[in-house]
Amino acid sequence: MGDSRQSVKLLIVGTVVGIASMVPGLSGAVLAVCLGIYERLIADLADLRNKIRKDLAFLVLVGCGMILGTFIVSFGLDYVIENYKAISFLFFVGLIVGQLPSLINQTDRSKPVTNPNILALVVGLIVMAIIALISGYQNEIIFDHNIFSCICMVAIGAIFAISHLVPGISGTTVLLALGVLTALTNAITELDFIFLIPILLGLVIGVLSFAKIVHRSITNHRNSTYFLILGLVLGSIAIIVSDAISIIAGWEEVVLGFVFFLLGILVSLGLSKFSIASSAQEY
Repeated sequence: MGDSRQSVKLLIVGTVVGIASMVPGLSGAVLAVCLGIYERLIADLADLRNKIRKDLAFLVLVGCGMILGTFIVSFGLDYVIENYKAISFLFFVGLIVGQLPSLINQTDRSKPVTNPNILALVVGLIVMAIIALISGYQNEIIFDHNIFSCICMVAIGAIFAISHLVPGISGTTVLLALGVLTALTNAITELDFIFLIPILLGLVIGVLSFAKIVHRSITNHRNSTYFLILGLVLGSIAIIVSDAISIIAGWEEVVLGFVFFLLGILVSLGLSKFSIASSAQEY
């Protein structure tokens, strides 16, 4: 019974992370951290050759959930977000807020808060402020089928992967700011394998290399790393709430937004009732 409940939660959490990863302005990695799978996932990706055998069920369940979340966005949720963007964003904020205590508990509470910890928190907030400033840039770059464009596609794939692994940063927003989101989506929807193959290569390079960096940071500088993540998460919440408030139309949406914010917190707390390992070292 316990294993089945764990499997269901992993599938649900993976789905939520997959949905958030595909929505501009949201960060799947934030929810991965807050819902308790981020550190374990990073550890697996950082040592995939050895961990894939030991933690295959976890990787399969979370991976299937993320794929399911992607399909949900593609076949329906995009309509909801387009027509009820403020309300849906506030729901996601509720999901994150409900898990903030869990995120804080990821730090080593036996150690006092140090100046490097505070600096890491401030750096996280500054990074999100910079992302907010550049996210309005939307001039898309057009790529032709040549060697230079293929090299650019490798870079786009790596940037897409890395930005999705950084909590608080929306990968789609970063690509939009760089002017390459349309090139990526066109390559996928048109099955342009001349671009898809370099993009996939960049994804693999980005995921495996950056996962090692994050894993080492958590292992050697746990508190500072999580204070940095906390800064990114708080900055992300501020940006999402600001975006939602700017497009709310009338008191009816204000009330609905608040209701769905509370609903997000309740759903988040409900997910917490299932047991997910808080430390990757157990695996």
